Amino acid sequence: MSRELVTLGREYSIKRDIMDDGQIQVRTDVSIYDGDTLIARGTSRKVIEPGEDTSKEPPQIQALTAFIHSPDVVEKFQLTKQAKLEEATRENKIK
Repeated sequence: MSRELVTLGREYSIKRDIMDDGQIQVRTDVSIYDGDTLIARGTSRKVIEPGEDTSKEPPQIQALTAFIHSPDVVEKFQLTKQAKLEEATRENKIK
């Protein structure tokens, strides 16, 4: 029984939107090829909040978050998030 070696190639396309509060919406399209033949395609989406660990993200996303997520942006986002959580908690206790 012989096995043929297959060389797979991948193409990544990363699109991002930066929200007013510093969150970054990331869409990653991945295409996998066997030679010139497309054999699989997939899409993933995620939101990266200010202060989130991006060490496992692609270098482009790490660079973008390092630039956008300044200490001031992270602090403001965390304070706003905490205030919204406290407000939602109060509203649920009132009902």
